[in-house]
Amino acid sequence: MRHIEQALLMLGSPRALAKSNSQSLGSYLLSLLEEKGVKTSFVHINRALRTQDGLTMLLESFDQAELVVLCCPLYVDSLPASVIRVMESLAGDRDLDIADDLDLEHHPQNQLYATGRPLFHSPALGILLLPGYVIAGRAGALALLALMGAAMAALVARRSRDIGLREPSVGVLVMALAMTYPVAVFSTQIWPELPGACESWRTDDWSEFSIKLPEK
Repeated sequence: MRHIEQALLMLGSPRALAKSNSQSLGSYLLSLLEEKGVKTSFVHINRALRTQDGLTMLLESFDQAELVVLCCPLYVDSLPASVIRVMESLAGDRDLDIADDLDLEHHPQNQLYATGRPLFHSPALGILLLPGYVIAGRAGALALLALMGAAMAALVARRSRDIGLREPSVGVLVMALAMTYPVAVFSTQIWPELPGACESWRTDDWSEFSIKLPEK
């Protein structure tokens, strides 16, 4: 087996390095490789995307490495967006100029990922969870999200009755919703999907939907 001389850790976590589990695991792996005489380096993908110099360093490090380790969080349904963008660029034109992979003409919202623009989430979720966080920290914020999950279950029950679903079926539907993905997952994680779903259920027009039940 050929000895590996150069290894690269590509860190895809959006968190600061001091708080990143991906950084902790990746650094431990690099330390084991260094004990075997392997030269190591790492690139923080989110930071590299912000400047042209960062993109150049990422591409050069990638080309020089004989072993590339991608270390990043795996969310419920996807990798972080910045990681996906970099992988698409490396697999496509290899220039790591993210801007020419974004199809901004048809998807202008991708401007967020263009070189030189910081990656950030809307502050809406943080503002929404702030009262709970002030009172009880992370547990308080999660409690607010759990309440939103309950609110969504109540909205589903109300909408189901509005379109003619019978009460036993409403109960089964609400229980199934509460115990399965996505509500069971997003009610226990600080993500924006659940508040967004609640707002969607609250504002959507259901007047065109109805269920005709047979007469007893």
